[in-house]
Amino acid sequence: MWIQFSLRGNYKWLDILPDLIQQKFKVGDKVRVSNAKQVFDKGYTLNWSTEIFTVSHVIPNNPVTYKLKDYRDEPIAGGFYEQELSKTKYPDVYLVEKVLKRRGNQVYVKWLGFDSIHNS
Repeated sequence: MWIQFSLRGNYKWLDILPDLIQQKFKVGDKVRVSNAKQVFDKGYTLNWSTEIFTVSHVIPNNPVTYKLKDYRDEPIAGGFYEQELSKTKYPDVYLVEKVLKRRGNQVYVKWLGFDSIHNS
């Protein structure tokens, strides 16, 4: 920041503020939300949610905040900071919660983090 002040010859920082604030996620990125752990929670429990969200809006404040929407395109209440989000490497890989039926080599399952509407 001081380099910019020296180059410009003034101390007006509002002109260079958009260049200083960097965004970690873009609109359309698939992210997971962190799970808050208490003091005596087990270390082997998941640190991130199993549900995958999409970044719908970026608010360029200091710090940058993000608005999210779920898989049904419904907005999630509140904003999230960069530290609370993690970009997913494989957004199309889902976890199986329970096997409901078996028929030969076919399996009817309930997906983790989804309603019973999405059973397949």
